[in-house]
Amino acid sequence: MPGRPSIKDDRPMPKALTQAQVDSFRRDGFVFPVRALSTAEAAAHAARVDDFEARTGEKASSRLRTKANLLTPWLAELVRHPRILDAVEDILGPDILCWGGGIFVKRPGDPAFVSWHQDTWYWSWKPKDAVTVWLAFTDTSVANGAVRYLPGSHNRPIERHSWKNDTNNLLTTSLEVSGGVDEAKAVTVEIKAGEMILHHERVVHGSLPNTSDKPRIGFSIQYVAAHFKETAIPATSASLVRGVDRYKNFEDEPIPAREFDPVGVAAFDRALVLYREAAKSLRLAKGPGAP
Repeated sequence: MPGRPSIKDDRPMPKALTQAQVDSFRRDGFVFPVRALSTAEAAAHAARVDDFEARTGEKASSRLRTKANLLTPWLAELVRHPRILDAVEDILGPDILCWGGGIFVKRPGDPAFVSWHQDTWYWSWKPKDAVTVWLAFTDTSVANGAVRYLPGSHNRPIERHSWKNDTNNLLTTSLEVSGGVDEAKAVTVEIKAGEMILHHERVVHGSLPNTSDKPRIGFSIQYVAAHFKETAIPATSASLVRGVDRYKNFEDEPIPAREFDPVGVAAFDRALVLYREAAKSLRLAKGPGAP
């Protein structure tokens, strides 16, 4: 069985990131800006989000929030975009799984926010290294609720989290760091449409409401190396997007042929069952008071 490298291993020369960007990711827990799409491509994706909401009457932040790549072909294609995967490969290595992707929308004046949290609380992956891509479909700014980070927080012990029931929280679980954070140390990351941020699963991050007159639309994608596995909870599902999966630690996922393709919807429904079972098991594994 092949060995299990972590993202801290020495790797060949980067394919998409500079060495300085790789070093920044390791030091701070995030790196930006990384160009993934042209401005026109990003605008086309933002228009698709607008069209989805107009046609369905549903909020994309709800219906396309978890594993949206199983529900619509254009998002399935986007999680496999070569420029995105080249950057992810520079961090994780050549064999890459996509756990899922979700749309985040904050309309002008929207009170929606994302509480301070660490993605690592949702899973029990080993090794404790994974990459989230936050891809901007529109320009992001302090005013419209850009993502904020606590640099270096991925290198500290994992923070205690708790539930905070708030309908304006875009996190499906309303997960929040229990003891609060030192916001004076927070960095707000402003990026242009078509640019992306890569962040470590343990870095503390969140975002504020949109107080501007411009929308903030983005796509968050979670990637793991193929050798990762769940240790405290039942296996969930994932999509092989680059390289080879020699470990089979996750159930395979299909690529939808059309929007709400029955095959994709069935896989989505199955994934939600696995995710809910996993969340329940993880709360038990982490003890009383865990989210």
